[in-house]
Amino acid sequence: MTHLSPPLAWLIRTAAFLLVCLALFPATGAERLNSPLKLTQEEEIFIRDHPTIRVHNETDWPPFNFYENGRPQGFSIDYMNMLADMIGIKVEYVTGPTWGEFLEKMKDGSLDVMLNIVKTPERQKYLLYTESYAFNPNSILSRRNTPYDSLEQLFGKTVALPKGFFYEEILKRDFPRIKLHLTKDVTESMKAVVFGKADAALGELAVFNYLMGREMMPGLVLSGEVKLGGSHYSELNIATRKDQPILVSILRKAVATIPPEKIKVLRQRWISVAGATTPVLTPALTPEETAWINAHTTIRMAALRDWPPFDYQDEGGKHAGISAELTKLAASRVGLRLEPVFDDWDVLLGKLKDKKLDMVGSIYRTPQRESFVEFTEPYLELYDAIFTTDTTTDIFSASDLIGRTVAVEKGFYTIDLLKKDFPGIKLLIVDNTLDALKAVSSGKADAYIGTQYVGSYLIKKFIISNLKTVGFLGDDPNKIYMGIRKDWPVLRDILNKGLASISDEEKQQILRKFIILDSGGAKKTNLIKLTDDEKAWLADHKHMRFGVDPGYPPFEFIDDDGVFSGMSSDYVRLVSERLGITMELVPGLSWVEVLDGVKNHTLDFTPALSPTVERNEHMNFTPPHMAFPAVIVTRDNHALVNGLEDLSGTTAALVKAVAVTDIVTAWHPGIITEMFDTPLQALQSVALGKTDATVMNLAVVTYLIKKHGLANLKIAAPAEVDIQGLSFGVRKDWPEFISIINKALASITPEEESAIRSRWAQVSYNTGIDIKQVIQAGGVVIVILIVIVVWNRRLQIEVNQRKVAEGQMKAAKNEAERLTIAKSDFIAVISHEIRTPMNGVLGMARLLTETKLDNEQEECVDTIVESGEALLTIIDDLLDISKFDAGKLDIESIP
Repeated sequence: MTHLSPPLAWLIRTAAFLLVCLALFPATGAERLNSPLKLTQEEEIFIRDHPTIRVHNETDWPPFNFYENGRPQGFSIDYMNMLADMIGIKVEYVTGPTWGEFLEKMKDGSLDVMLNIVKTPERQKYLLYTESYAFNPNSILSRRNTPYDSLEQLFGKTVALPKGFFYEEILKRDFPRIKLHLTKDVTESMKAVVFGKADAALGELAVFNYLMGREMMPGLVLSGEVKLGGSHYSELNIATRKDQPILVSILRKAVATIPPEKIKVLRQRWISVAGATTPVLTPALTPEETAWINAHTTIRMAALRDWPPFDYQDEGGKHAGISAELTKLAASRVGLRLEPVFDDWDVLLGKLKDKKLDMVGSIYRTPQRESFVEFTEPYLELYDAIFTTDTTTDIFSASDLIGRTVAVEKGFYTIDLLKKDFPGIKLLIVDNTLDALKAVSSGKADAYIGTQYVGSYLIKKFIISNLKTVGFLGDDPNKIYMGIRKDWPVLRDILNKGLASISDEEKQQILRKFIILDSGGAKKTNLIKLTDDEKAWLADHKHMRFGVDPGYPPFEFIDDDGVFSGMSSDYVRLVSERLGITMELVPGLSWVEVLDGVKNHTLDFTPALSPTVERNEHMNFTPPHMAFPAVIVTRDNHALVNGLEDLSGTTAALVKAVAVTDIVTAWHPGIITEMFDTPLQALQSVALGKTDATVMNLAVVTYLIKKHGLANLKIAAPAEVDIQGLSFGVRKDWPEFISIINKALASITPEEESAIRSRWAQVSYNTGIDIKQVIQAGGVVIVILIVIVVWNRRLQIEVNQRKVAEGQMKAAKNEAERLTIAKSDFIAVISHEIRTPMNGVLGMARLLTETKLDNEQEECVDTIVESGEALLTIIDDLLDISKFDAGKLDIESIP
């Protein structure tokens, strides 16, 4: 046996002692060498004895606490991880139970920590709290058409909230008149409001905002703040069990020590503080992926024309939508350029399968598609819903549709799904979602099954007022992926990295761009400052009925599929959204019946008519919100018409019950009139030669001439009648509504009005009066006048030369006199021929100035008017020269 020297033995004993100490007190080691926490010995021993703590993780409470992509996520999760690192302790997240079940686990000791929990008297009996770490205002979520802005308004109503949430305790104790509908989580509470199981839901502002963007549940609005008596009800805390005072002491010290900069980073990432920005993450690509990108810089991407707001072709022909922008952003992050290829969905899928396209930006995953598509990670979740007419009362689920007809889009996955799971359903296959909705609206199908937000978006956009959502197709949402051709898995991997680099804040910004999130709708509603009396009146008049002229495009009309269309449809939609009320179109009425309906109070208003003395007796009017001048229309071969006076003795086709008709018949009795029910009938009468002219709105004329190919008609002249623009006409016994609707109209932004005009009326200007054509015509006139001026100068020189040689060349003199006479005659004739069309050019140009033009168009029109007036001055000068040469004009010199 070998004996150690005393110094060596002492060294070994000392090292052994230190190792034992490290084993006994691991928290004092490397994990906490840099921690600023100053813990007591008792707290150090607690950490040694409890190296892991069990912390609650909810499945669906974003952006604070949720489970996604196989791991806990959210502001509270990141915050807890930060605390654990400071303390030197491990966290075991417990995922799956409901909120109420988590509270029971705290009571029975099977859970150590609750995150994002509000302090209440009942909970303080068994929980200990840290200081709050986040402030999240409590909000009321309502349906857009029935908003509630206070708890008092919910007396007698049903409110949805997750079982065990602190609201349950407060409402049962302090607000017993409110009925409770308890759910398992916030998403289920929102669904309860969507489908009428509850009138409203209570929850936190940031949570509702996040879920409305993610779940795409339309028709909901953040309508008010829940005021429960103290700001502490909006504060989120960390809580431990009552029997763990040492743990709560440790957590309190850690909460107090976290630097504010780290909290700011968390807020920027999860809650999108105003003005905050999230750093752009640069995807880490492998050398192989970088080489592949260098060889494939442009990717051919399938693009839908008509799946708004996710994937569609905008009015400028560009690829637009939520999926389009997210896909482009992901591609740009990895250095790829996307080239959209537009076509029908079934054609696009075929091209992807045949590798004639490289990818699609938005696609559902199905077993059939997996045979020819590689799928990225999902980036959106959407629900499929069932749409029926609002008179349907016996359809609530897909099983209720067996034996009935369901409209579905050609090539969409719902065809295979319904054939497999519901073979008894008859399918009506249509080209796109709008056609599917129109089929249901017109009775060709009993229901439509498709993406809830797309259907709701189109119903709102086109005001298909007789449709409703009755239920979801299944309980779980569908995930949207990018789809890649099967032989390019490397592109899938690259785009996954691009998707991963997109922050939640960036995604929310894109969502807000294309979706009118209901919190934003609420904000616009709140911008309308109503008096208490107006609010009370509106609360009693949540549903209104209106009628329209069925054939007055582009202002208002019923299209071939029975859908309310035109500029009025957009104004009605915006007003109803601003006021939070429903406006129901009563179909099947003629214009005369609409006017009688408002007069007799069977209708509440009509959105587009001009005030007249007669109408003022039974209607109140808003200021005009649409205005175009009235014009005279004749056939191309009709004699020149400068105004209504020139129509005396001729027959004019006029439209019944229209303001301009009243003016023409009252002020121009010499015009023979023939009445028609619609503007189209009047125009057709003129085109066929049955009548000589018609007088009507410029926008209506140009729209109908183009749409119906009435090529032998022309706009002859402005009618120059004193007529107001188009207003909302409201029943006379509702003076309160005029003030309210005026405020709603005033809240419509110039950008929104411009979008309405561009959508419905922009092309019409080109039909009647093409600015380019006017400019071209002016250019021709200018050329002719230049020729005249040059020729006149040459003739004048020749005349002067001949006069000098008058004594020697009498014959030349006679010839010169003959040429002078010819020149004068020519100038007189040609000046008259130029003056007439030039007056027409100027008349049409001045008419254009009465319409709404953009800056570039205004400059063009001003140039035409100025140039035309200058040319008329030149013509007058030429005529003076002609008169002088003919001896009909004396020139007097005045010193």
